Amino acid sequence: TNFITRVNNTRIIFDYSDHLKSINTYSIGKLKCFKFHYHEKLADNFFPFPPMSFFDWDEYYHMINTLSIDKQEFFLYRTRIYGKAVERRNTVKAFVDTITDKCIKTDLVEQLQYFDDIKRAAGNIVIPGAREDIVDRSHMQSFGLNCLVISPKINGVLPEKIRWEENVDYISFDLNNPESLIESLDFVLSNPKKCQEISNNAYDKFKKYCTPSYLQGYIMDVINE
Repeated sequence: TNFITRVNNTRIIFDYSDHLKSINTYSIGKLKCFKFHYHEKLADNFFPFPPMSFFDWDEYYHMINTLSIDKQEFFLYRTRIYGKAVERRNTVKAFVDTITDKCIKTDLVEQLQYFDDIKRAAGNIVIPGAREDIVDRSHMQSFGLNCLVISPKINGVLPEKIRWEENVDYISFDLNNPESLIESLDFVLSNPKKCQEISNNAYDKFKKYCTPSYLQGYIMDVINE
């Protein structure tokens, strides 16, 4: 879940673990560590780094050329159910299946079709995986494609200690109270301009802090400070 590399003859670590405990057990001295799923309680040689979003950035930049602010009145809840997320994702799936007055697409499709639907959807319901507050790849892909995220409260820290903010960058609901998801969906359908503003906020943060051109400069700034 981590690797050491060298940039300009300086050794650095990338830790892409979903958890905090593993890397603290290593004798890493004061090597600078770029940490996915960063937390403030880590030592001062740890620096926040956004989790994975897109593998093919040329494809990503092509996709954003066709983004639309005219969202359609359907939602997505497309997720693979496995690992530590089984119970919470199954709970939400069972609840979503009872919602008959809203269009919620739950079928699994090929990735490019999924991305196309993200661009057009009123919102993407995302249930985190390894931890209930983690920022998952589906969060990141939705942020990057200017789709409103509907999610339990997440604890995500970006470079420069910027955060994904509840009801500023995404719409939240209470994972322990699935009924609150209906309230969030109703809010989205009743407030399209406000929700477009929220998804724009997340999209702007993604473009500023999560793309290769920014991250290359960020890594060099950390190394050289």
